[in-house]
Amino acid sequence: TVVLDDLIIHNNSAGAYGAGIYGNSYGLKISNSIIYDNTSVGDGGGIYIGNSDNVLIKNNLFYGNSAADGGGLSIQGSNNIHIDNCTISNNGNYGLFLGVNSTVNISETVLFNNSSYEIKFRQNNGTADLDIEYSIIEDEQDSIYINGYGTLTWGSGNIDVDPMFADTANGNYHLL
Repeated sequence: TVVLDDLIIHNNSAGAYGAGIYGNSYGLKISNSIIYDNTSVGDGGGIYIGNSDNVLIKNNLFYGNSAADGGGLSIQGSNNIHIDNCTISNNGNYGLFLGVNSTVNISETVLFNNSSYEIKFRQNNGTADLDIEYSIIEDEQDSIYINGYGTLTWGSGNIDVDPMFADTANGNYHLL
């Protein structure tokens, strides 16, 4: 198991995948971190998780990241991925990009003001399964682009409200 905790990851670049973090691991845990202003030419500006199982992404802030797909995060070919109590906002080319037979569970997370879609499913190479509950998702299911490449389970407690961040221009994503 690899544990990444209490980190600030910013201003990194990648020519392929995962400018902030490239994860290819069993039991990876990323928690209590701020991941911002990272740029990837491929997938996953903030984080790329590929061919991994049992990953926990908890209590993290993702903002200002950009990538060809999945400015905040890209999850590909991975199972039992949990995104809990995270804020994913103001990232380029989707907050979350997922596919290639991945299974992802999101709870108590904010996905707000990411460009194009909050979440997009990869449009080739297999499908993905996504469960969301007790989260703030801007435009709810309308901001999730599936187009036949996976399933979405829309659980209890999801809402579409402005989270009223304190001062995004200065990186303060605390709630008012």
